[in-house]
Amino acid sequence: MKLVGAFTREIGRGELYDRALAQAMPYSFYEYEDSLFEKNQYEQWGELQSYFGFEYNSISSERIKILQKEAPEVLIPLYHQMIGDLVEMKNRSSYKQAARLLKKLRTVYKKLKRVPEWEEFFGKLLVRTKRLRAFHEECTRSKLIEEA
Repeated sequence: MKLVGAFTREIGRGELYDRALAQAMPYSFYEYEDSLFEKNQYEQWGELQSYFGFEYNSISSERIKILQKEAPEVLIPLYHQMIGDLVEMKNRSSYKQAARLLKKLRTVYKKLKRVPEWEEFFGKLLVRTKRLRAFHEECTRSKLIEEA
């Protein structure tokens, strides 16, 4: 891939390098995702992350900040996927992480002025997890659920 990258830069055909990276997946995952992010192709980058099993801890905080400023809509499906995975782990520490991500997701929805979608998603999540008392406690502790 280094040879292909050097050659395509030399002849000025960067799209050939991207095509080669895409064809060499999954072996070229890290190079390809870096290339997409550097070219501000955030939608494709997000789809790639989602396809290969996005892990919140694997993405640098600088990239998250850039996405929050430039393309917050890319974060929505990634956060949804990670929250679902964390809730499925069914332990207290994963519920805490899920609650933190839910707060970040709520912020993204508010920034995009899509609060009704957030409320619908969160309501369905609470119904789906109604038997997970510890998860509900973490949501209450994080002030996602208002106490009556």
